[in-house]
Amino acid sequence: MPKITSANGARLRGLELRHLVAFEAVARLRSFSGAAEELGYTQSAISQQVADLERIARARMFERFAGPRRVELTEAGRVLLTHAHSLLARMEAVGVDLDALAQGAVGDLRVGTFQSAATKLLPSLLAMFRTAWPRIEVTLFESGSHDEIDDQVERGALDLAFTHPPIPDGMPLEYVDLLSDPYFLVVAQDHALAVGRVLPRLETLGEIDLVAYRFCRANAEVERYLRARGLQPRVVLRAEDNHLLQGFAAEGIGAAIMPFLAIDWVREDVATVDLAEWIPNRRIGLVWHRDRFQSPAAAAFIQLAEEMASQLDAQIGLQVRTT
Repeated sequence: MPKITSANGARLRGLELRHLVAFEAVARLRSFSGAAEELGYTQSAISQQVADLERIARARMFERFAGPRRVELTEAGRVLLTHAHSLLARMEAVGVDLDALAQGAVGDLRVGTFQSAATKLLPSLLAMFRTAWPRIEVTLFESGSHDEIDDQVERGALDLAFTHPPIPDGMPLEYVDLLSDPYFLVVAQDHALAVGRVLPRLETLGEIDLVAYRFCRANAEVERYLRARGLQPRVVLRAEDNHLLQGFAAEGIGAAIMPFLAIDWVREDVATVDLAEWIPNRRIGLVWHRDRFQSPAAAAFIQLAEEMASQLDAQIGLQVRTT
């Protein structure tokens, strides 16, 4: 156990998990009575837990008001809540690991993914994995939000997940890079840029209407990249489905900045413009909890994903050169 050197840190060793559970529930619900109902305690028991926490921390965590008004966090309470979220997530992960150990759960692998990885990489990967590990049952969690996927890994709800960097600071996640996915501008067949299929200058992306992803972390990175260069993307509509974005582009609602793996290349109602000269490729990788037990099946899945992603990376490069 790390040695605690500060006086405040040593004093906080008196905090117990029950204190943080009660505190987090009151902070989230902004109500002592609501927290008591959710946790199955009396309101006086919750009040006592919070009072003990405030005594140990020597700081008031809530502003309490007379009447029906909800409680509010103090500045000290906001600081503690940031750490409480992380600590409680770690405890959830511990519980998952202990349950798996007690049950001998060697037959389950929970994998998070997003649309383009699920469509282009995951089917072949799962087919090969099931051949090598026929007794492992794979459960998939799909989301368009990479923050949600990372959070599920941190909490122990997922064993590993496909995601995009950067991983949010402070998360105890390990990341391995798998492949590079170049960006294209998807436009209607009669769009002015469809003729030469070459973007004349980066500034063009700030002069045309765009349709864009709603939750995608990689898309947010692209928009930040453009703003850092003085361009304000003119996003007229957002969606999450790859086919829907291409449909919007085909109808001339706006051009879509999409990575290679997200594009349906057999569609004939759109044209693509290579953006490799202007926008860095997005990266796709796998994450898992740094401090959790990793099963042999999970380790094998990661190794197989690296091997298959390397092959797909080469195929993408070849197709881009011939597109």
